[in-house]
Amino acid sequence: MNNKIIKYLFGIILISSLLIIGCGSGGQSVVPQETPDAAVMRIADSWKVSNSSPQVFVDNSNSFVRQARAEDEQSGNSYKTITLYDLAGKEKYELTVLNHKTTGNEAFVECSFFYGSDGYLNIFFQLVFEESKWWLDNVIITNKELAADESIYYVEHIKLDANGKEIPGGTETETLKGKVDTTATAVSKEYENFEYLKDKSSETSSGTISKEKILVLKLYYQYNKKASYTIKYVEYGSNPEIVLKTDTTHSDVIGKLLTITDILESTDIDDYEFLEDKSKIRLEIEESGTTFILYYKKIDYVITGTITSGDIIIVGAKVKAFYENDPNTAIGEAETDESGNYSIPVSKPGFYLVVVSAEGYEPQTMKVEVEKSNKNTKANCKL
Repeated sequence: MNNKIIKYLFGIILISSLLIIGCGSGGQSVVPQETPDAAVMRIADSWKVSNSSPQVFVDNSNSFVRQARAEDEQSGNSYKTITLYDLAGKEKYELTVLNHKTTGNEAFVECSFFYGSDGYLNIFFQLVFEESKWWLDNVIITNKELAADESIYYVEHIKLDANGKEIPGGTETETLKGKVDTTATAVSKEYENFEYLKDKSSETSSGTISKEKILVLKLYYQYNKKASYTIKYVEYGSNPEIVLKTDTTHSDVIGKLLTITDILESTDIDDYEFLEDKSKIRLEIEESGTTFILYYKKIDYVITGTITSGDIIIVGAKVKAFYENDPNTAIGEAETDESGNYSIPVSKPGFYLVVVSAEGYEPQTMKVEVEKSNKNTKANCKL
C-alpha cells in the first residue's frame, strides 16, 4: 500500500470540513454528544491505516465489490449499504452507499453517514485489494451541518440504456438539504448522449422533506446516441451472393435491440418469398455498423392443367407457353402425361398465352393470368 499524507483542509462553504487522510493508527466511533468537528476528527483518526498493521477493514467488502462489478456488467439494484469495522476499537459504521465504481483491484465509493440530528458526513474513500482483503485507502470526509428544522434528501440521476434498462453503475446520487415539511423538487442535469425523460421522472422528481424518513427523488435519463444501419436483401443460397437490394437510410440508438418488424411495414419483394427462419432479423445496433440480412427464395410459379376432348384424356398433347406481348418465343413447353396433365414453370406473375396442339385436333390458344398470390395457376383445355 502506498504511503499516505495526512492532510486537513477546513472550508467555510456550508460550514464544511474536508479531510484527506492516509496512514497511522487508532479507532473510535461517533457519539451524538460530540460537536461536528470533533466527530470528523475522531472518525478520521479511527480510519488511519498502516502497511505493518492495518486497523480498518471492510466487512463483507468482497461481496460489495463483487456486487459492484456485477452491476458494471449486468443490470440490478444498487448495493445500498456497506459496513466498516475498526479492529482496534471493535466499532462499526453502517454507511449508505451513494455512488461506486470498480476498476481492477480498486474500488471507489461515496457514502453518507449520520451521527445525529445535527448533521451528517459525506464520505469518499478508496478500497485496495491486498493480502486477500479489501483495505481502506484514501478517505475524504466532508462534514455538513444541519439546522434544527433541516434534513437531508437524496436525488438519484438514473441512466437507462437504449432499451430502457438501468445502466449498471450509471446512477449518480446527490445529497442535498432543505427545511422539513417543505417540498423539494429535483433539478435535472445534462449528460452527453443522454436525454432527460421528463414524463418518466414526473412522479418521482418531487416530494416532502422529512426527518423520519429520508426523501429519495429519482430522475431518469436515456441513452440516445445514434448510429446508422443497413438492411441487405439477399437471394438465399446464391454463390456468388446475389444482393437483390440494399437499404442504408436507417438509424437508431446504439445498443437498442430491434427486430425487422420494428423497421419495415413489409418485407415483400416481387417474385421472391421471404425466408424468416434464415434471416438475421433481431439485432442490437452497434456504433461500428450493423447489418440486417434478409434472405429470399425465388418463387417458382407454374401453369398446370389437363387436356381433354369430351370424356377422352389426351395423352402426348404438346403445350407451349408464351409471354402475352411476345407470342413468337416460347418460354416453356411440356407434353401431357398418361393422365392428360401438364406443368410449365414460369418466372413471374403476369399474362401468358398457352397454346395446345395434338394430332387430329385443332390447336387451341388460352390467355392465362398468373397471379402473385397464386403459385400454381390452373389452365385446363378441351380440344
